[in-house]
This record gives sequence, C-alpha cells and structure tokens, in this order.
Amino acid sequence: MMGFIKAVFIFALVLLAIGTVCALISSWRQGVLKRDWEWVQTGLEAVYLKIKNFAQRIFNRDLYRHACAYWVYYGLVGLFLLLIISQIA
Repeated sequence: MMGFIKAVFIFALVLLAIGTVCALISSWRQGVLKRDWEWVQTGLEAVYLKIKNFAQRIFNRDLYRHACAYWVYYGLVGLFLLLIISQIA
C-alpha cells in the first residue's frame, strides 16, 4: 500500500515538473519573460490583492470563534491522523 502511495506521489511530481518546464518554454517563446520589471510588479500586485481579499474572507472573527470553541476536537483529529500515519510508516 505504501509503495502505491509513493508511486502516485512520484508520478504527480513528474507531471508537475513537466508542466512547469512546458510553461517556462511557452512563456519564453511568447516573450513574457522578457517584459519590463514594471509590468511584473503590477502583475504581482494584482496577485497580492487577490490573496489578501481571499484571506480576509476566510480568516475572520467567526472562524476564530469557531476554532476557539472546538480546538479540542481539532486536536483530537490531528492526533488520530498522527497515529494513522505512524502506523503506516
């Protein structure tokens, strides 16, 4: 079972590596990598704003209150997961 999980994980890493190389090659061919630094900064600013808005929607007071109220149960689930992982390895 563990061998199968390792094989699936390695296969996923190989697909990720191939996709990354293909993305870099296509970006280089389209000239995206040669664009000026100002365009890159504005592009990163848009990504930053999307991440910030997502974080503000997800990590709010309601989530904090919920986590404070049920931290024991989340800890118990974490311990069960550690127990399962220790038994597999």
